[in-house]
Amino acid sequence: MNPNELDNQNAFTAPGIRTIKTTDEKGQTISEKEMEKKAQMADAQMKLKSKASDIILDIYDIIEKDDERKAKLEEKTGNFFVDIQRKINQWTLNLTPIKLQEKVAFFQLLSVMIYAGIPVVRALMVLAEQIENPRFKIIIARMSRLVERGKSFSEAMVEFHTIFTEAQIGMIEAAEASGQMNEVLRQLADEMEKKARIMSRVRGAMVYPGVIFTVLVAVAVLMLILVVPKITILFSESAATLPWPTRLLIFMSDALTKYWFLSLIVLIGIGVSIYIWKRTEEGKYHYDLFKLHIPILGKLQRKLALSRFARGLGNLLRAGIPIVKAIMIDANSLGNEVYRERIELAAEDVKRGIPLGDNLSADKKLFPTMVAHMILVGEQTAQLDVVCNKIADFYDEEVDVLVSSLTRVMEPLIMIIVGVGVAFMVAAIMMPMLQLIDIAAVL
Repeated sequence: MNPNELDNQNAFTAPGIRTIKTTDEKGQTISEKEMEKKAQMADAQMKLKSKASDIILDIYDIIEKDDERKAKLEEKTGNFFVDIQRKINQWTLNLTPIKLQEKVAFFQLLSVMIYAGIPVVRALMVLAEQIENPRFKIIIARMSRLVERGKSFSEAMVEFHTIFTEAQIGMIEAAEASGQMNEVLRQLADEMEKKARIMSRVRGAMVYPGVIFTVLVAVAVLMLILVVPKITILFSESAATLPWPTRLLIFMSDALTKYWFLSLIVLIGIGVSIYIWKRTEEGKYHYDLFKLHIPILGKLQRKLALSRFARGLGNLLRAGIPIVKAIMIDANSLGNEVYRERIELAAEDVKRGIPLGDNLSADKKLFPTMVAHMILVGEQTAQLDVVCNKIADFYDEEVDVLVSSLTRVMEPLIMIIVGVGVAFMVAAIMMPMLQLIDIAAVL
């Protein structure tokens, strides 16, 4: 076979090596290995498209099932029990809590997929498929549908403003404008992870005192229901005037035994009244003010509020949101009406050109001097976002130290409460008995 024939067949054979050459659509020569690589890539793309199509169908299925459930809820079957069951199912779904850790995972995974170059709508579809929480799954699926229809991610989040805070929506909106979506999503995930860790430590520190207090109340109720009525019979036979601790103990026992239904109505009425009062503007403010003045726990509330304020403001500024808007968004995300009103006043002064640090320095009860001075330095050096994050880190450490010592501080306090309760019960029972003994001795 001559060289010309080899060229015509596009093949070449050498000792131990065999390479087959062919041409692609553009007439360029490619080897066998390149052909295999292209075939593998084409196969992977086909699988990816097939999987993506399956995911899209699953998302549509999730949304359609939710729409069908809502449509059935509006329809009346004529069967009272079926209608009630549907309403209970929908009510249970609506009340399914979305945990902070689930939101952290959502933002973390979304950040990773955006960094990998996956479009937002496709990333939301994948997350909706993976999320186990049924309520969160439906919300993410509907967000993907909204983005698919032309809305931005932040606009889709606004539709579910009860799930996503104003600060989160504002940061995503700024990220879409600046092209820093991956960075902002990572910041949100880190911030929420720190918040979840701090809240977990606070709840863990309150478990021990909560258990002790519950046991103490349970023992007191059992004493009032089972023990005190028997002793009351002995006291009623005596004509002597009972001491006030005994009369108070007998009154509480009668309230739990003879008038338990009336006592229950009174307790429910008090609880409902407090709940309604807390939902009013004045009630929210005074309740949050009360929490700030509780011994030990009030100090913890202040440090948590300062940490959230600084962290939120720093993240919003880093995302590129103007300072006045950032302050207003941050004020609404603190969860404390006292700090919210004070920070909104500061935002009004910043509009008029007064530095934020100067404004906050006038209220040392809510904002320590160190915080105001550091913010003022941050404003003067154009590093306010960095300074705010440093402040937040400092107060996060302060919260950790305070939470660690909270259990040790609570132990003697609990012992004092238990001691006072036991002393009251003993005094209420023993004082009339001593009176009876004295009367018997005289007779």
